Amino acid sequence: MTLSARTFTRHFSLAALVLVCTVSGQAHALNLSEAWQAALQRDPELAAARADLNALGERVLQTRANLLPQMELQANTSDNKRIIHGPGLDEGFNNHDWSATLTQPIIDFAAWYGLKAAQAEDIQRQAELAARVQALMVTTATEYFDVLRAIDDQASAQAAETAFGSRLEQIQERFDVGLIAITDVHEAQAAYDAARVERVISDGIIDIRREILESRVGQPFERVAPLVSEMPMEMPEPMDRDVWIGVALDNNQNLAAAREAVQRAGLETRSRRAEHLPDIDLIANYTHSVQGGASFLGGKIDNRVLGLRLTVPVVSGGRTTARVREAKYLELSATEQVRAVERDIKQSIRLVHRQAATNVLQLRALKLAMVSARSALEATETGYEVGTRNAVEVLQARQAMHQAERDYANARYDYVLNMLRLQEAAGTLSEQDLHALNRWLR
Repeated sequence: MTLSARTFTRHFSLAALVLVCTVSGQAHALNLSEAWQAALQRDPELAAARADLNALGERVLQTRANLLPQMELQANTSDNKRIIHGPGLDEGFNNHDWSATLTQPIIDFAAWYGLKAAQAEDIQRQAELAARVQALMVTTATEYFDVLRAIDDQASAQAAETAFGSRLEQIQERFDVGLIAITDVHEAQAAYDAARVERVISDGIIDIRREILESRVGQPFERVAPLVSEMPMEMPEPMDRDVWIGVALDNNQNLAAAREAVQRAGLETRSRRAEHLPDIDLIANYTHSVQGGASFLGGKIDNRVLGLRLTVPVVSGGRTTARVREAKYLELSATEQVRAVERDIKQSIRLVHRQAATNVLQLRALKLAMVSARSALEATETGYEVGTRNAVEVLQARQAMHQAERDYANARYDYVLNMLRLQEAAGTLSEQDLHALNRWLR
């Protein structure tokens, strides 16, 4: 079992109760697995990458053909009119011939290394395609949970607007009977207006987030399935970041592609350097020729040739030497790119691992903060009723409670996405991980 499977089998185990119900008259809720399958089928960049990979496969076949037998057929025919000044010597006749030539490379190091370079590039593109698929998984999940964030923010903003509106009415009534000062009314009005602004902004954000996800999946949807509250938020395992880095160095697809690019560049250098070397080809030829014209001993000739052809490059105007130097620079560039990718992977692993661990601690603290904020609001409202607290304190306590709830919801989504990013960086993210996460969507 891979590191990915161990981690997410624990986090998203089959012990979760899948609460997906089909209610008559209620639209089906889009879930993460459905969003991913739709994105996988219709993503244009992924489709372009697949087409490029298929085209490269054909290029491999083309380079292989340089090492395989080549046969050529030729045929010629000509009508001739010969006029010889003399009695009865004019004549017309036809010459024709055909030939078949078979060429088999025996020694062609440039073509051999060219084939190996093309095969290495094919492996490189396969790794790049796998990396694109993993990146699309994270992108789809991010856009999906962005919709859920927007829904939570909208619900929180609507609740805050309703609560502050009710509080404003109560304070206005108290002011009307002379129990409080006008400043309390102004404070309540300001809080209510701010809540309305937040709600309006949340309405716009949720429309934008929905449009982005709809564009990704290619179809509109009524609802998205939310995360259940029972989903466990546990520390990433193992906690040792160096272990994750070791897994990433073995499995990260971007790094695998970069390493294969170095191999390809090295083979390309050898191929270009081999252009200085001689080539040897086996040549087999058969020619059938018919010559007309009796005056010049016309007749039929069959000719068979089997031999070796040696081709030695002598001078190319410096082109081959320049091509070799170019390939060496490209090989050096590819080598440095591997170092850059390794550095980025290590940094990403450390950062995302630390963020995921911080999310867990943050969630635990925010959960307690929500309880404390609700208790503080209840105590402040009670104090307001008996005259020991003022309206401003009540408004501040309610704002603190709504903010704590919003922070907790956002921290949950941050945790889930950071775990996916951690697996992507480690190179172990797969469809099974998304499906396992999908089991925690109601």
